[in-house]
Amino acid sequence: MLNVVCKIVLLWLVFLYWGTTPLVAKNILYDDTKGLSHNFVTHTLKDKTGLLWVSTREGLNTFDGYNFTEIPELKNKYINTLLYDSVHNRLWVGSTTGLFLVNLTTKKVTDCTAKVTSKNITALSIFDRHLFVVFANGLVLDIAPDFATKTVFASSRTYWSVIGNAYSRVAFDNRGYLYVVMHNKPELLVIDLIHRTSFTSKTFSKTGIWSIYNGDGYCILNLDNHKVALYAFDPQSPVVKVIDLPGDIVHETIRLISEYKHEFYFALRENYDWYSLDSTGTHFRHVYSKKNDELFKAWTISSLFHDGDDIVWIGTNKGLIKSYHYQNYPFNHIFGSEGKTVSTRQIVEGRKNELFIASYDGTYQYNLETQTATLLSPVNMPSQFPMYARSLYYDQKKYVYTGSESNAYFFYRYNVQDKKFETHFFKLLTGGIKITTAYCLFPDHTTGLLWIGTDRGLATYNPVDKTVTLHYNDQFSIGLGKIMYMCKAEQNGQFWAVGEDGIFLVDAGKGKIAAYNHSILRTIPDDDFIFAGLSPEKDLWVGSEKSGIVILRKDLQQVSVLNRSRGIPGNNVYSVLWDKNNVAWISTSNGLCRYDRTHDHIHNFVTENGLTDNEFNQNSMLMSRDSTFYFGGINGINYFKPENIVLKNNPFRLFTSGISKWSNGNLIPVEVSANHTIVLNPDDHLLSFNIGIGDYTETENNSYYYKISESKSDWLPLGNSNKLRIDGLSAGMHQIEIIGFNKYGERSQNILTYTIDIKQVFYKTIAFYIVLILLIIVIAFMAFQWTLRNINQKQKLRTQIASNLHDEVGSLLTSIIISTDSARYASSTIEEKNSKLEKISGLSRAATNTMSDVLWSVDARNDYAGNLTDRMREHAENMLHPLDIDTEFNFSAVVQKQNIEPNTRQQLYLIFKEAINNIVKHSKASMVHVYYKQYGAYFELRVTNNNHSLFTENQGHAGQGVKNMKMRAGMIRAECIFNITEDEYTVIIKSY
Repeated sequence: MLNVVCKIVLLWLVFLYWGTTPLVAKNILYDDTKGLSHNFVTHTLKDKTGLLWVSTREGLNTFDGYNFTEIPELKNKYINTLLYDSVHNRLWVGSTTGLFLVNLTTKKVTDCTAKVTSKNITALSIFDRHLFVVFANGLVLDIAPDFATKTVFASSRTYWSVIGNAYSRVAFDNRGYLYVVMHNKPELLVIDLIHRTSFTSKTFSKTGIWSIYNGDGYCILNLDNHKVALYAFDPQSPVVKVIDLPGDIVHETIRLISEYKHEFYFALRENYDWYSLDSTGTHFRHVYSKKNDELFKAWTISSLFHDGDDIVWIGTNKGLIKSYHYQNYPFNHIFGSEGKTVSTRQIVEGRKNELFIASYDGTYQYNLETQTATLLSPVNMPSQFPMYARSLYYDQKKYVYTGSESNAYFFYRYNVQDKKFETHFFKLLTGGIKITTAYCLFPDHTTGLLWIGTDRGLATYNPVDKTVTLHYNDQFSIGLGKIMYMCKAEQNGQFWAVGEDGIFLVDAGKGKIAAYNHSILRTIPDDDFIFAGLSPEKDLWVGSEKSGIVILRKDLQQVSVLNRSRGIPGNNVYSVLWDKNNVAWISTSNGLCRYDRTHDHIHNFVTENGLTDNEFNQNSMLMSRDSTFYFGGINGINYFKPENIVLKNNPFRLFTSGISKWSNGNLIPVEVSANHTIVLNPDDHLLSFNIGIGDYTETENNSYYYKISESKSDWLPLGNSNKLRIDGLSAGMHQIEIIGFNKYGERSQNILTYTIDIKQVFYKTIAFYIVLILLIIVIAFMAFQWTLRNINQKQKLRTQIASNLHDEVGSLLTSIIISTDSARYASSTIEEKNSKLEKISGLSRAATNTMSDVLWSVDARNDYAGNLTDRMREHAENMLHPLDIDTEFNFSAVVQKQNIEPNTRQQLYLIFKEAINNIVKHSKASMVHVYYKQYGAYFELRVTNNNHSLFTENQGHAGQGVKNMKMRAGMIRAECIFNITEDEYTVIIKSY
């Protein structure tokens, strides 16, 4: 209990000082016109990545600072309360219809309503890894990590109306106690969540309790007598501390109270105001008032949330209000805060409490004690006297030398003692080259010369012989380009000069030593340079017009660049000063930058932080003898002590609120693995990242950069856009890195890194090439087999032709030769010779027919069924008509056009010939029917005669012709069937 007492006592010891400088505040309203699911906002919180979660009466939304996104699974749910579990990175959602759990990593929503016995949830809290749920009917449940539920408290009917008011009647502390305001009673019900006991406190019976809120180790009570009390329960001696409210709000009704880091935020009913009040009860701040900034006419404030970046999120019935103020720093001003605005150039320190300032008006003498400025101008000023002073040098004795932008007087001096200007005090040696501007002046104390950086190169003023010499054709010549700045080098007697032609190292006695630019050293940007200065480590820092700061290391070989991708506010860098803590202060065209090199931390300052303007000027800075820093710009001079600028440390993280891709014409969410790997198919296009950072102060001024590791490029800017769209990446693994900066140039704590695995199109994969090669091999093998088969078929055909000619035609020719010899040499009668000649004639005809059959069978032009049937018809008519045997053919027109294999055609024809020959030789038939049909590879041949009296089955099967027919049928994968009836004999040949 002692710790709780100490904690409450400590509340009254903090915030002892409240700055008197007025703060610049801003308020922005977000409602359903900007994407919010409903205007009545019930709760707001931020997860550990920095993403904002906003619940309403019609669902749950995320907000990344740019867009609201509704969680579809909770659409139209009346949500009363949210509770963030940072340990498991999940969100508990209590609604009027039940309990839900959102996995914030995957955005998956789980309906847990079945785990609880009631529906309408009004409050949630986590203590000792257990979830405690308060329902509108007074029931309090303890839900363990394994979802085992236990009843902690069940109210009577009296308590039902008490807890039914969700927003201001129930509160938790972080010690395991639940506080409930009794209905129509000045009593406070305290429930011990761990021991499941309850107590009734009458401590506030005299004052009454209007509402109650969560506190850090206690509850915050809004009493009926316009006071606020902090109450920590203890059975023996409860701790009570009453806060005395300021008179401005003591008579107003407090609508809602929220606490953040021992500071209390009050929302008032009458004037729709809200204030912040420190724990002492004496220092309060007016955050917002309807009187000052009327966002809308009236509202009901339902929630307050402080997100840690000086932003208060106010939930109302008209939307969500973002209310914040800018941090104010102790910057002081001259020339910009006293009614006169002066754009200043160089600043030099004079004698005690005196400054000399170059400006558009001329040269000013400024008295720091009286804070008065005097414009130094000659008596009877000539019309051509320059008003635009660009550079100054004070010799601390007598003269203030001024370089200006003027066709008449680019270089003159002011006699401090005589208070007179001198313009013709030197002789000009330029070789006829005209000088119009002296951008910078640099004294060389070793030689006594004053070096002048002009618009035509380097020049020197010799006070002894009163000459100004332009070095355009000697050892000091570094070209005729502009020289914008000079500074001391590390070695005595040497200095650096920078300008539009590069960076030059010059020895005052020897001349130009070295030159550095983009052409000589490629790591140096191709840019114009306007400032140079040595850092405490003796590195050369060079300010440029477009590339930021170029840092040339001490070895004069290594180069690094500090630009907007590192967080500085602008790439146009005018000057740099280093304080005693090795912190660089950098003036730019877009604000003042503080760069802590030790911790690699950047913070930028702008007008809202107390500067006179965001745009500074080249060559306009000074560190005085008392270490005061002066930076001049277009609206006067800002001066400060670096040690007085104390930064608030509000670290933030970079996050993605959504990743999507285009696939088949649709925009769909992308799944990201636990190791941040995104897998894309070949037909996926335009990977899109919605980015945000946890600092919502001015999201429109946040900036983002990314790089793709494989491209080896530097950080690429997205500007102020929070959308990164990537397309056109080649197949393979790519690593994308993203960084973010807030308005002040502070970088996010983390860098988002994603590995993108883009799958290759199938026809470019190794597997495809392997399959393709195998397919080519198979095709080549099949082609080889086909060629080999053709060769074998041709060889077989040749063998077959030779065999047929030899077996059939050869035997006939042999018979003809024998018969011819016999008829020629044998002594026979005329009748015998005629008989032999007739036999020779028959053999010749048979040989001719056989020769014709052989040639017909091998001719590819006959590979149609129509050629086969024509041949059958011709043979049948030749054989049967002389014997007065009628023939009938049944060949369809479709059959005539069918292709047929040469071997099938040959074997079918030979079978047919055999069948006709058997009819001629062995039957007494008077009619023969021939039937043939074919469909693709299927064929059927039927030969039928009507008389088989001399052609019995036994004879048929025993004959050599029948065996030949079966053999030939087998060669073409067909069966040979003999069908014998009482009157007919049929030979059937059909394919399997």
